[in-house]
Amino acid sequence: GIVESVTPTTARVRLLTAPGSQIGVWVNRSKRHGILLGMGTNRPELTFLDKDPKVSEGDVVSTSPASTLLPPNLPVGVIQSLDKNALPAPIASVQLLAAPEAVDWVQVQKR
Repeated sequence: GIVESVTPTTARVRLLTAPGSQIGVWVNRSKRHGILLGMGTNRPELTFLDKDPKVSEGDVVSTSPASTLLPPNLPVGVIQSLDKNALPAPIASVQLLAAPEAVDWVQVQKR
């Protein structure tokens, strides 16, 4: 997630699953970019920027190499299902690599 605020002893982080969360991602195999949108569930939605993203179920989703918010190429999840008929571009359901409810510690990185 992304740090939203800090105090001397705590940090408030917006999780990738939080409604309204948006990060730039890509599928390295196909070199296609998209936006990972938090839906308030354990499976965020990936909206592709191309009408034909050339991706498949099982493809790994990583942070975008063009991102300025997060370090590039960090694995985020795996495409579980794909709706190629969605408009204006295909969307996918992503299974995160780490289950949000199982996370009990995080590492904070400076940009």
